Amino acid sequence: MFSQEVTRLRAEYQPKRQKSNAFPPAGRPILDMELVPGDKPAVGIWYEDGTQLGQYVRLFDLLGTLSDDILRLKRPLPAVNGHYEIEGDTIRSLDKCPNHPTEHEDDFEYVSDLTAKLPLIDVDSSHFT
Repeated sequence: MFSQEVTRLRAEYQPKRQKSNAFPPAGRPILDMELVPGDKPAVGIWYEDGTQLGQYVRLFDLLGTLSDDILRLKRPLPAVNGHYEIEGDTIRSLDKCPNHPTEHEDDFEYVSDLTAKLPLIDVDSSHFT
């Protein structure tokens, strides 16, 4: 039942994604994205536009509105020059483009030597059937 639902949702999503100008492949390349938490959650997207930072678009996740329909691939992203946000059905220009989200420092550690010291455990497969 679950796998059938996943298959159905994928089949429904793929054509929308292929046609949407908000996301690749039909839309412009994306330089970066961020989730903006808060009372009105949003998605911030930096689109490639030939500049260093790109064009910034913020889409608020407000059910039943233009911004919601764009996020859910039901309507196209409007062609607007400059940085802007869409909050519900209102489109507002932004004075400047926010910086891209800061990269988190990689805290990867090589632990091969430590894991080699761990004991091996025999697993009785009858417990997992």
